[in-house]
Amino acid sequence: MTVLLEACVEGVEGAVAAAAAGVHRIELCAGLLEGGTTPSLGTVEEVIACLSEQHLTRCKVHVLVRPRPGSFCYSAAEARAALRDVRAMRHAGAHGVAVGALREDGSIDTHALASIVALAKDDMQGAAGECPPPMAVTFHRAFDACSTPALQALAQLAERGVDGVLTSGRAATAWEGRHVIRDMVRSGVAGTTVIAAAGVSASNVARLMQATGAEAVHVGSAILEALEEAAPLGMGVQRRVSRDKCGEILQLFSA
Repeated sequence: MTVLLEACVEGVEGAVAAAAAGVHRIELCAGLLEGGTTPSLGTVEEVIACLSEQHLTRCKVHVLVRPRPGSFCYSAAEARAALRDVRAMRHAGAHGVAVGALREDGSIDTHALASIVALAKDDMQGAAGECPPPMAVTFHRAFDACSTPALQALAQLAERGVDGVLTSGRAATAWEGRHVIRDMVRSGVAGTTVIAAAGVSASNVARLMQATGAEAVHVGSAILEALEEAAPLGMGVQRRVSRDKCGEILQLFSA
């Protein structure tokens, strides 16, 4: 079975490093220490340009569209901002977006989702009159905060054209939620890939794939290392992607 490795990265350098290490897909974000938010359009454009220049286009670029940290219940203005970002990412050449929105009762905000899927996939006019290629849509870990039972929620997303679901199986880590992930993979829902996420590392990815049958895994902190130098003025922590750590996980896929 071929398993897709998606790496969650922030910044141009992290994206290029992950792609050069052989990662199949990146989820490009900003603010990973806050769970991830939408990166700037400039960052997305530069990542796509760099991967093209360095002949790394086999690595697909998905972009997180999350207007702010915190809950996944968004105001009308925040939802409109997300739609603007989806449109911009498609025009920039991104291959996909990772999105998620819930209602106040914790159910999937199907209205917001329908608007996003339509914008990501339907025909649209480009600046020069061309129609940019459609993008894949992944429902991010808002899925794990959803009040709807996992299998029912998965079916709802598949019915609405969502291509992938990022999940820890409603647990703190994917390993702890492996039984739910396994049931989702075995559910027979067609067209939507279950992507195992949270706490995935070289030490458990092989066992996780065997236990769940997942066709895709998502890694984040497992491939990051902090820079030794201190950030000036307490302006956060800069981390970089380790090509060695990416390679270690990829080797396990072919073992």
